[in-house]
Amino acid sequence: MEFIIFVVILVLVVMYVVKHNRGESLAGKSMAELSSEINYDIRDVLMAGYSERQINKVRRGKITIDELWREKPEGNKHNPNP
Repeated sequence: MEFIIFVVILVLVVMYVVKHNRGESLAGKSMAELSSEINYDIRDVLMAGYSERQINKVRRGKITIDELWREKPEGNKHNPNP
């Protein structure tokens, strides 16, 4: 019985972590999918030097793409020194 309770709690914790970490990585997504998520060509955003963290704020709806453009780019692997 205790094992079942442990497994249920473990599953709930994993589901919570997955839900809250969703959208943290750009890996595994096509350029078209990412562009669709932010309603802007992701290549332009990456070449401008915006980081994954900054892009994910747009993907999660915390800021708009217009607000992102007003932020200073943090840099990324495509453009480390914007």
